Amino acid sequence: MKGDQATTWTEGTSADLVADALAMGVKASPRMVTSWVEDGMLANPEPRKTSAHGSDPRIFPPEQRELFTRLLEARERSPLGRIPQRALIRVVLFLWLIDDTIVPTPQARRAWRTHARAAGQTTAVRRGQNVRTLVEQLAHPSATHKQRRAAQLVIEEGERTGRIDINRLTSVLTELNSPWSTQPGMPRIERALPGPFGPNATVVV
Repeated sequence: MKGDQATTWTEGTSADLVADALAMGVKASPRMVTSWVEDGMLANPEPRKTSAHGSDPRIFPPEQRELFTRLLEARERSPLGRIPQRALIRVVLFLWLIDDTIVPTPQARRAWRTHARAAGQTTAVRRGQNVRTLVEQLAHPSATHKQRRAAQLVIEEGERTGRIDINRLTSVLTELNSPWSTQPGMPRIERALPGPFGPNATVVV
């Protein structure tokens, strides 16, 4: 994820993330940061013990601190006003597909559950439409109809039941995002380079 070239991101506490938001003119609180972690918008902060008598506040790595800011920026500049959180969740999931050093799998698992809960509140017809849209947004242009359909069925099942099989989901999305064949004996490419495909936080609803 490319950020502002003038910004050198460092690790930060929840209080630092709140300060980052306030500096942008966006209202934020420690509870908001906690909520984003619970929903998979952010990864769990890491413990940092510096003495035998206690621990310093948990810290977010630089990538997560930047992610928090970039998602806020996308939300604030949307032509729709403040876009719904489910749109930002899709951006988080796309980032996981292309680089799991930015969005680790445990965070993506929570994000998928949040997405499934939100989608499960809509009608079956609307869920089907949304899943097809999501698959097209995540798919590499070379992905086949079979690969797109397989991803659609797994996501639909997760949304219908509210349960995410992360291993199966990872498999079908790997093929969706990296649809090319590998040579015998060679490992499959599990991450695709970002390109002109994938969800756009300013337009996805």
